Amino acid sequence: PKTGIQAHEHSKPLSSEEIEAYAGYYATQIGLLKTYRQSNSLAADVFGHPINLVPRADGRLALQYRLLGLIPVSLGDTLNSVGITRAKAGNRELLVTRSQYLDMVFGEKIMPSRVPEEWQHRIGSYEITNAEDDVLFFDDVKLLIRDGFLVVEYFAPLIAGERIGFPVSPVSESEAVILGIGNGMGETIRTVSDDGKEFLEYSGYRFKRITR
Repeated sequence: PKTGIQAHEHSKPLSSEEIEAYAGYYATQIGLLKTYRQSNSLAADVFGHPINLVPRADGRLALQYRLLGLIPVSLGDTLNSVGITRAKAGNRELLVTRSQYLDMVFGEKIMPSRVPEEWQHRIGSYEITNAEDDVLFFDDVKLLIRDGFLVVEYFAPLIAGERIGFPVSPVSESEAVILGIGNGMGETIRTVSDDGKEFLEYSGYRFKRITR
């Protein structure tokens, strides 16, 4: 494999306070992201793979993947050039990425909260009942609780070839909002009843629970 990652030996290591500030859960464009302390450094779980977040000379964090935890592997020119930093917008704590001088909000830090009983009773696997001939970008949908968050998880063969889980926050007995900032974030998942049966609705699709 390519090992085109440059060392960051001239950058200043993250302090313990900086590691604690970064560590936590984020609602991102690639789903629920966990960042955590790993020895005296910072790491994140991305699609089930541990990615090191390494300080750069400009104060931002670079992404670094090590095969078997030992061999640095290039993530490609685009991801290798990405720098990550923290920012605040009011009371919101954000992760901001910079690539080729373009800044973009990547994720918002979130905290787990109690999942209402009504939504706990909806945990399970779902199938789409009105897909017809649509080309779907998601399949095998599940509603579950992960690390204290209510999460909608699905298989995304056209996007990442991996299962992706997005944290949602119930705002009523019948509505939950997808957490985060950006495309698709802030949208609502609703429950509807039809002929005495309950379904979930999102983006024009209706979902029927098939297993608990």
